[in-house]
Amino acid sequence: DPAVRDALEIAGDRLRMRETPKSPWTAIAVPPTETDAGVTWALYKLHIYREGGHFLCHRDTPHGERHNLTRVVLLGSWYEGGELVIHAFDGDVEVANDSCCVRVVTFCTDLEHEVTRVTDGVRLALQFDGTCAARAKPSSTRGATVQSRLGRLARKVAKKVAAGTSEL
Repeated sequence: DPAVRDALEIAGDRLRMRETPKSPWTAIAVPPTETDAGVTWALYKLHIYREGGHFLCHRDTPHGERHNLTRVVLLGSWYEGGELVIHAFDGDVEVANDSCCVRVVTFCTDLEHEVTRVTDGVRLALQFDGTCAARAKPSSTRGATVQSRLGRLARKVAKKVAAGTSEL
């Protein structure tokens, strides 16, 4: 229903990525970080939001018993609007576009989120499903605590920048 979701998509199994050390996709698909211990990432789809495209507030549908995480990779295409808004337990987290670089956002599938209307340009984003090992199942509460701390830190920095403070 275009009133709920207005976007094109290409299924992950129709996309191919070179897995060579020189390819930037290798780092995006399976970043070797501590926080990814016990998580297997699978490319789910490429989302294409043209002008007017959006996705109303929703939770991701799990694609398996242990699918608990979603990773969105904003590919740095030029567009306006189209912010990813994650509705965390203690407030909203907004991820704005930065056409100069790739942005990677990971969150629990049970958090409500949305993509605001794209007002100009084309928003391109890869979506990966994160499947956790039985003992490494994440909890939204832990994620919310981290988001809460990051949110408080971001608000402090924003206040200091607005006040013209040179010390951060």
